[in-house]
Amino acid sequence: MFYRDTYANIDCDAIAFNLQQIQTLTSQSLIAVLKANAYGHCDYWTAKTAIEQGCIMVAVSSLDEALSLRYQGFTEDILILGHIRPSDIDRAIANHFIVTVISADWIKTVAEMNQNFKGLRFHIKVDSGMNRIGMKSVDEVNTAVELIHDHHGIAEGIFTHYACADSFDKTMCQNQVHFFQDIVKNCSHVFKWIHCENSAAILDFQDSFTNACRCGLIMYGISPLPCSLNLKPAFSLYTHMICVKKIHKGESVGYGATFIADEDCYIATLPIGYADGLIRAVSCIVKANGWKL
Repeated sequence: MFYRDTYANIDCDAIAFNLQQIQTLTSQSLIAVLKANAYGHCDYWTAKTAIEQGCIMVAVSSLDEALSLRYQGFTEDILILGHIRPSDIDRAIANHFIVTVISADWIKTVAEMNQNFKGLRFHIKVDSGMNRIGMKSVDEVNTAVELIHDHHGIAEGIFTHYACADSFDKTMCQNQVHFFQDIVKNCSHVFKWIHCENSAAILDFQDSFTNACRCGLIMYGISPLPCSLNLKPAFSLYTHMICVKKIHKGESVGYGATFIADEDCYIATLPIGYADGLIRAVSCIVKANGWKL
C-alpha cells in the first residue's frame, strides 16, 4: 500500500516486446544495459525480463549496481562496464561478476594485489576514439590477456563504444570499428564475446565482425534515431491534482514568482517535484519562453 498520489508504472511486457523487436534487426546476442537502476525502470525486474527474452547477460556501470542485483536475488551473468577499484576485486570474484579491464596499468595493479583470480571473467575495453577508459594498442591488450591467464582468470570478451553512432555522418563510426577490428584481429587471444554496437548502432550501423551488441535506450522504448521499429515506452509517470484554487490577476505562483497571472484563473497543485525528476529549472524555462502550462 502506498499513500502518495505520484508513482511510476514500469511495463515489463513493453520491455519484452522491445527486445523481441530488436531481435528482428540483428542475429547478434543481446547484452541488456541496466545502468542507473535500468535507466529508472527498476534493475531487478528489467534484468529478469531481459534474461527471459534471451539476453546472454546484463550490463551495469558499477560494482554497487552489480551488488544491488545480487542482493535482490539475480543470479545470471552481470557485466560491469565501468571502473572497479583494484582493492575491491575480491567482491567481484565472490559474486561471479564479469569485470571490465579499463587499462593495462589497472590490470597490472589488480594482478599485483591478487595472485589468483579464481576464474573471474574479464572483458577488455578498447578505446577506439571515445577517449574515456580503454586500451589503445594491441600490445596493451596482449599484456592484459597474459596477466589474466597467468592469474587464473578468463579473458572472455573484448569491446569498444561508439562516440557518434546517433549521428547522420558515420565517418567516426567507420574509423572506430576499423581501429577496433585491427586490434582484435592482431590479438594473440580468441575472445568468446566481441561487442561494440549500442542502441543507435543496432538501428543504423550494424557490423558482421562482432557477435554481441549492447541494447540500452531502445530496450526501454526510446529510440536515439528515427527507426521503423514499433517500440513501446516502458515508463509512465502518474500524479493527481490535490488542490485547485482560484487566483487573481497579478498574483504569482511558486518559487521565484516565475508565473504571474495576467487574468483571474484557476491553478492546480500536483504532489510532484525534485525527487521525481521535476526540477525547478522547468519553471525558469517556462517563464523564459512565455509558456502557459
